[in-house]
Amino acid sequence: PGLIEGASSGRGLGHRFLRHIERTNLLLHLLDISSDSQCDILEDYRMLRHEMAEYSPELMDKPHMVLFSKMDLYDPNQRDVAALRSTLEAEGVASLAISAKTGEGMDEFKKIIFEKCRTLSRFGHESRSSSSGSQEARTERRET
Repeated sequence: PGLIEGASSGRGLGHRFLRHIERTNLLLHLLDISSDSQCDILEDYRMLRHEMAEYSPELMDKPHMVLFSKMDLYDPNQRDVAALRSTLEAEGVASLAISAKTGEGMDEFKKIIFEKCRTLSRFGHESRSSSSGSQEARTERRET
């Protein structure tokens, strides 16, 4: 499932999906690079981040990266992946272009994920569990 505009207000899977990501240590934003060239991929990314922030500002503190997926369907005449990655890098956001179908970028992706998980583990980052009282109270308020 994915996050859609309005999720922070309960649209689509809304709060169910967002409650799930509260328990994660690392967020991966998958953006389809093969989508229509009229689609602004960076705007999609910013919408995702906005929905997360509206739901819970703490989500913005979680480590995250952007994966441009479906590189096997990528048309360089439609969009410039290097420019997209450069823009994100300037904002301090790691990104990678991958294709599960061809394997492009997958070895690098596995290395990055392994290192990020090892780093998170080393520094004692733990999942934010919904078992904390303040978390439960916040979730209950959203559902009512």
